[in-house]
Amino acid sequence: KFHLLIFFVYYYCLLSPSCCCDGLALKVGKRRILCSTPIGGGRENVDALMDPSLAIPVVTGFVGCQAALPSFGKCPNDYQFQVPWFKGDGGSGLCPPEFWNAGALAPGFVLIILGLALNAYSQSNRLLITDTSIGMISTHQDITSTTTTSSSSSSSLESSLTQFQDIEEWTMTPLGLVLKLKSSSYKFFPSFWDPKSVEALLSDRLD
Repeated sequence: KFHLLIFFVYYYCLLSPSCCCDGLALKVGKRRILCSTPIGGGRENVDALMDPSLAIPVVTGFVGCQAALPSFGKCPNDYQFQVPWFKGDGGSGLCPPEFWNAGALAPGFVLIILGLALNAYSQSNRLLITDTSIGMISTHQDITSTTTTSSSSSSSLESSLTQFQDIEEWTMTPLGLVLKLKSSSYKFFPSFWDPKSVEALLSDRLD
């Protein structure tokens, strides 16, 4: 059906190529951790830049497509555009723009755009887990500065990372990772990565 074709186009946009760092064959027990080595990261210290997950963007976009697509087909069958291989009495086709209802389409388009924005964010901002800290960094950020002399870039990077020694406890929720710090403050990292991989790494390095 035509609405499935539109969804596949949306899904392809989410899966379009983005920056990829070299893969890292990291395992905790028998579990393979879905991550790569960050720029400037050390394999000896096993710095892990968590691979992005499409789960939240795809679900958001799918809900948006489901909300918007019915409005494209609300017109008489004689006016609907059908794909060449369609055989039937009509229905499930695409209506001309003059039949579209902007008010009905708006919520779906908002969710589709939100899904694309979430995907772009998860591709360009990744969760970094080193042997001593955790935090969000840019995918292209060079973390070599953490091991060199003090500089503005080093201070900026270190301030964005939470040291393991400052964490009192951590909890993995369906929406993401919650850190309770010894200062009684909290930090939250949305689940734009594989939860099981992060859970395994933290259990190995924190507990």
